[in-house]
Amino acid sequence: MFNPLVIWRRLATVVFLLCAGAAHAQTISTVIFQCVGADGRVMLRNLPPNASTLHSNCTTRQIKVTLPMRPQYQGAQNDPQPAHNAVLLNAKIPASTQQTRDMTRFQILNVELIQAQSRLAQLQTVYKNGVPDRLGDEKNYQKYQMRALDLKQQINQTQDAVAALEREISREH
Repeated sequence: MFNPLVIWRRLATVVFLLCAGAAHAQTISTVIFQCVGADGRVMLRNLPPNASTLHSNCTTRQIKVTLPMRPQYQGAQNDPQPAHNAVLLNAKIPASTQQTRDMTRFQILNVELIQAQSRLAQLQTVYKNGVPDRLGDEKNYQKYQMRALDLKQQINQTQDAVAALEREISREH
């Protein structure tokens, strides 16, 4: 069963969040209908209930809603000067800058490859070709099987990651 007080608090929270960042806002006064159904559910509506609805015990509430307005940026569209280090459409990037970016990317990929290969070796050591050592809390065989399956999935994912990194590095050079 829904508590009307909780619903009103949630509605007040939503209204507050709408108003929180509004420097220029518009306030609207509106009517909502709070209807309680036969099953005890509370429903808030913006339209009046008609005779065919199963809701009984409807009350009206007058509330004020504050709608935030979007800020107007006057100088942004007319500013002919691009921002510092802005990438312009169809602009040529100097070769030295591109080489530096490529080398940095290559170094990052190599570091990620080494980390993935290290993780793969570690997982394979723990997995022991499908027969990992039992841990102290794995007296239940099902827990042991689940951990072994999880290790196998981690190995497959890490192998895929290593293969993808190797493909990406081979594309570079």
